Amino acid sequence: MISLYNAAGAEFNAGIHFFNEFINFRNKQFVPKKTDPEIQQMLDTVAHSFQNASLKLNQIEPFTEEQSNSVSHLRKAVEEANIQLKKQQAWLKEYMSKGKAGRKSMFYKVSWFGIPIN
Repeated sequence: MISLYNAAGAEFNAGIHFFNEFINFRNKQFVPKKTDPEIQQMLDTVAHSFQNASLKLNQIEPFTEEQSNSVSHLRKAVEEANIQLKKQQAWLKEYMSKGKAGRKSMFYKVSWFGIPIN
């Protein structure tokens, strides 16, 4: 059980690391340039890590309440991270559906008389 829990924690931590790399890259407006598949792969790697963490957590059968609490805590962290991942996946899908000018505009909030346009 301990090795499964540690492996799940390592997968989760790796996913968070890769997720942070994607966010930092997005904050730099995807500079230096990468191809669309390379950018998509960044989020796919995160999803894979979170999925592996969940699979490992589902294999654990805790013996004590403390173990159960630890597993529940990590499972909740994975679920919350997956919510943020899904938001970024939706944003990236919209980003990739646009042309060059449309993509550039996704990094800026534009308003007209205080009403958001994009």
